[in-house]
Amino acid sequence: MKRSTSLLLAGLCAASTLPAYAQSTDKAADSERGGFFLPDYSYAGYRFGEEQIPVDFGQAFMVADYGARADDEIDDTAAVKAAMDAAYKVNGPVRIVFGPGKYILTEVFALDRSQTVIQGAGPGENGTQLHFPLPLDTIENNGKFDRDRVEYDRKKAEDDSLPRLYQSPHSWTGGLFWIGKGGGGSNGRAELTQFLVGARESEVIGVRYPNRLREGDWVEITWNTEEKDAIITELYGDTDLEIGPAHFNSKNPVVTHRSKIASIDGNAVTLRSPMPHPASADVPAMISVWSPVEQVGIEDLAITFPDTPHLGHHRELGYNGIFMTNAVDSWVSNVTILNADAGILTHTSANSTYRDITTRGERLAHYSVHIGSSNGILAERVNAYNPVRHTFSFNTKSVRSVFKDSVGWTTPMFDQHAGANNQNLYDSITMHIEAERNRDDEAYYDLWRGTGSSRWQPGSGRYNTSWNTQVIVKSGAADDETVILQGRGEGPEARVIGVYGNRPFEVAYVPQPVAEYVNEKVTAIPSLYEFQLQQRLAKAAQ
Repeated sequence: MKRSTSLLLAGLCAASTLPAYAQSTDKAADSERGGFFLPDYSYAGYRFGEEQIPVDFGQAFMVADYGARADDEIDDTAAVKAAMDAAYKVNGPVRIVFGPGKYILTEVFALDRSQTVIQGAGPGENGTQLHFPLPLDTIENNGKFDRDRVEYDRKKAEDDSLPRLYQSPHSWTGGLFWIGKGGGGSNGRAELTQFLVGARESEVIGVRYPNRLREGDWVEITWNTEEKDAIITELYGDTDLEIGPAHFNSKNPVVTHRSKIASIDGNAVTLRSPMPHPASADVPAMISVWSPVEQVGIEDLAITFPDTPHLGHHRELGYNGIFMTNAVDSWVSNVTILNADAGILTHTSANSTYRDITTRGERLAHYSVHIGSSNGILAERVNAYNPVRHTFSFNTKSVRSVFKDSVGWTTPMFDQHAGANNQNLYDSITMHIEAERNRDDEAYYDLWRGTGSSRWQPGSGRYNTSWNTQVIVKSGAADDETVILQGRGEGPEARVIGVYGNRPFEVAYVPQPVAEYVNEKVTAIPSLYEFQLQQRLAKAAQ
């Protein structure tokens, strides 16, 4: 069973104000237009984009009532833990509330209980500051990182003059606030149930053993290459690009889609969000019950770290703000993070929202906001003021997630970090850049960067989309000089729609994308995500 979703208003399409291929996700129509396709990104975010983040969620537990005192430069960890212990004994939603001022915290705070919120009095000068003087590398973590240390503690040196240091697992793992269950992998999978059928863009799938599933279950749908590599063709299409060997590790899925069961009728299971890839005898996939935490939030506060020296790439000590893993319908809202190695790291999660996030600091960070091994994550109004190696990162196995209305202020980049990330969206992003000069004395900037391990290349799967990207050139190019916006080592069949700013631009994206509205904003649809969401909600209301 398959649905056909109109992406763009018929009147606008008829007026030729938008690319012809963007009229439908219907597969037959795609074929008629030469195979062009836009995913439906509208399901990203808290409660599939259909509800607002809760306000003043749950019973309040004031940390001051348990002995935490702001601005006294005394460790408040024990008092905050006591407040959390008391809250965790209560049934239903709870808030652990900080008043204004600076609090000193020296341990990892595990938010592994559903319906739990950490709330401050705002991230501004007169708000709440949670200061962590110690990194994850120093703090006792009760074995949370043992698996990562075994896998990643490889001695290497970037320079013979540097001491031989261990590669840090904290470059991409862990946070002082740890939302969710376990480490970076999924937990609580039930016995796998083989698919019968499932079409791309359909919410309805057929399963062999529906009695193992229940309405309201969260499930993981996984594709791997153990039996057939047809999912590789789905990911990358008919490409000559070399596919890294990590794709063919049959122990782990190469693609995962997490969704919630809306209803079950016989062998037909209706999901709350559509399939990003087909499932069939030719493209085998499996389904399992998944048990994440739900409705965990961090809001209205600042997380700060000391301004220590940068030790090098993959040498970070773990001044990481928030790590979300195995979580859904959760949020981080109105939060400023100072001097972090990573502001927010995301793994094995789904349908959560990061909103009004600011990262600052002088030390080079590894990530501002990272979305990896997850789907349906919405990161909106992220302001990255600090220098960051990977500013807005779609990392390994990220699917149908969205960065929206965000700004990169210092050496920004769209990080498409390999690892089979696919069908992700950069929507209405502004990038402030310093143009560089190539050997031919042309102005250029590497705006998209397909980074990540060669074992996981190409830089992305099909259909990663950049929609209405504004580029502000601060220096390096004359007022009327064309600036080449490069994307080297990216993925196939990308969509680059709407690139504009204060200079004329040329898009040099490799391999060749579908590129429309270069040096022009798509004014009829400023935000693809918002347009798709409103279309879907209006259709559901009919």
